[in-house]
Amino acid sequence: MNNIIALKKLVSKLTNTEIRLLRKQIDNSNINITEGKSTQLLKLLIGKEEFTSIEIQKFIYGKSNYLAFNKLCNRFKDSIHDVLILDNSLKTSGYSKRNTLLFDLRKKVIQADIIQLRGVNEDVLQIYNSVIAKATLFEFYDILIQALNSKLRFVSSFGKKNVIDKIKNEITQVETNWLALNQTQRIYQAILNTISHHSEFHFYAEDLNKTILIIRDNFNRTKSSLIKYYLLNLEIEQAQILHQYSESKILLLELQKLIKGNDSVYTDNRYGTVLLNISNNFLLLKQYDLAIEYADSSRKHFKGIYLTQKIVDEIIFYSNFYKKEFRECEKYLNFNTSLSRNDSTEILFSKFNYYKACLEFKKGNYSNCIEILNANKEIEKDKEGWNINKRILVIISRIELGEFDSLDLSLGNMTRYLNRLSKTNFLNPRFAVILKICMLIVRENIDKGRIEKKKKIILKYLENLKKKEMKWQIKSPELINFEDWIEAKFEIKSRLN
Repeated sequence: MNNIIALKKLVSKLTNTEIRLLRKQIDNSNINITEGKSTQLLKLLIGKEEFTSIEIQKFIYGKSNYLAFNKLCNRFKDSIHDVLILDNSLKTSGYSKRNTLLFDLRKKVIQADIIQLRGVNEDVLQIYNSVIAKATLFEFYDILIQALNSKLRFVSSFGKKNVIDKIKNEITQVETNWLALNQTQRIYQAILNTISHHSEFHFYAEDLNKTILIIRDNFNRTKSSLIKYYLLNLEIEQAQILHQYSESKILLLELQKLIKGNDSVYTDNRYGTVLLNISNNFLLLKQYDLAIEYADSSRKHFKGIYLTQKIVDEIIFYSNFYKKEFRECEKYLNFNTSLSRNDSTEILFSKFNYYKACLEFKKGNYSNCIEILNANKEIEKDKEGWNINKRILVIISRIELGEFDSLDLSLGNMTRYLNRLSKTNFLNPRFAVILKICMLIVRENIDKGRIEKKKKIILKYLENLKKKEMKWQIKSPELINFEDWIEAKFEIKSRLN
């Protein structure tokens, strides 16, 4: 029965305080028979043993009684909903300061409206003014509009015209801010979704720029700290994509200051996220110790959020990897495989396996590297980025092992794969150049003497890889920098290094 499944899930989300409040509410019921049955239902739902709907009905009624049981479940669910908005529940449920206040202000507007309807007007204006002041500070525009309209109705019968007009003007301005914030949040989420589905900037560059211009205009009209928060996030995204890391550092520090100094913006998660983004930016600036320091500082803001904790681990892994602290890297590669599987967890789990493969490559364990990569299937969904780099890493691992037969197959597959993708997708030309160098090396039987004679050709290719559109990126799936590998393996160094 779906009713029981939904109730069981709802009860499982209650805190110990909320369970106690629910018991008290049930015990204080005036209908003794309902009280007894509700108590029995609660005991069955919080117990470890699983019961079917029929079993619970027989336990409570002594027989199957669907209609009565359905009414009981609905009353029980209403009791839970009532408990969720009690003050003790709101204060002990782990909500952020911002969300706790949001729920409290909504309650206060309803309470003032009810008091006013009952003709008790002494405290009404004070409640409305208190709600309006706090909602203004936190930019709760929907509550602000509701409270201002309630206040307007209240003072219309006795207020002076200038007071009424002032409230009306405030409502007009708040509605403007509310519409601007709603639009900002909507288009902000839309561009984030677009970015998350594409690994190449050109797919969304124009949309990102348009979104920034709209949000900047919304901020200029409203001076909303919340809108400024969304604007800075996108400006940082754009600066980092364009590799303007010094500029993004300035923007990130501005964002950190904005979050810390504004009640309307601050949440623990947002502050942790900006610290994590500063850490990532220091990684991009190759300031690895600062990257690790800020990542560690961000971690305490993500207690109980496992996937975000793994993103912290990811940045620390990258930083230690490029510092060549490979033993330290291993501490951050463990992944909780018992997590419920979905696209997000599968891809992240696959990435961490990929990092293990890169670490094995650095240790010279090329066979282990290939084995891990071949077992790593989920990452192949990112066709233009991770999957191509996975294939390249397999190829250079086989070059290290001198596996000529496997190399012919891998190079052929890679050539066909890039050709297929190029017909429908934009491909970073870096991949094609790397493939050409690998094919040349294999044609020369991976012989250093023969490869030395092809040095001029290889150097020409390497010089192309230094061009802006083909340059190696530090925060990318290419943890094994191809130029560095060529230099170390065949003592070939680009003249542009």
